[in-house]
Order: sequence, then C-alpha cells, then structure tokens
Amino acid sequence: MQKNPVHKTYIITGATSGIGKATALEALRQNANVSVVARRAKELKETFSSYTNAEILSADVTNDNERKRVIEKTLSRFGGIDVLVNAAGIIGMGSLEQTSLEEWDTMLDVNLRSLFRLTQLALPSLIERKGNIVNVSSVTGVRA
Repeated sequence: MQKNPVHKTYIITGATSGIGKATALEALRQNANVSVVARRAKELKETFSSYTNAEILSADVTNDNERKRVIEKTLSRFGGIDVLVNAAGIIGMGSLEQTSLEEWDTMLDVNLRSLFRLTQLALPSLIERKGNIVNVSSVTGVRA
C-alpha cells in the first residue's frame, strides 16, 4: 500500500475476511476512499459502517450486473478509481475426484472470471488516473 493513500479511491473485493478485510481497514485508517465489496451485507455493515469514507456494497462478484453496480456506485460517489484489489476468492474442499463440475465452475467464476471482468470495467478509470490493480491469491493456489 502507498505511504499516503489520502485522496485515493480503492475498490476492494472479499472485504469481509482475510487479506481483503485487512487491506480495506488499513486503507480506511489512512483516509483513503474505499468501496468495500462482499456478499455478506451484515458483516460489511458491522465492520465498515463507522467509516464515513467507506462505500458499503454487498454484491455477488460472479454477477455481471452487480459488478457493474460496484463500478458505477464507486464512480458516482468518489469520482474515479485509483486501486482495484481483487481479493474475493473461494477454495474447493474436496479432491479432484470429489469436486463436481458445478463446484469447479463456481470456483472459476469467483476466482478468475470476476477478477477479469471487474478489471475490464474499472480499466478506463484506472488508466485515466494511472491506477493500480492488485490480484490476491492464496497459498492454496500454489499447493494445487
């Protein structure tokens, strides 16, 4: 994270746990504007409602209309996007033999397709503002 994210706007997915949550809290503490994105609305509100510089967006990142809404709400409230942090992710719990095609498709939708599409949607603002993209993975990806 930059030493001084003041006047920077972040979109952070996966904001209710792990790296996404920690990154969002740190950016907010440093007075950045942050759109915090996750499926669990209650946890988003409990964690981020005290921050006036947070835009709380409950969204399913696998749904293109919801991805578009995240970008539109961020642009409307903050005027641009400087940093996109793709931290949403899920892991499969079973072995290859135990993983259904439906589970595999869900993992690809959350872990890859959402990252690709959110980046596409944010790209015009990121280019205009000379922004940054951070794609988060886990050690599970290395073990696979």
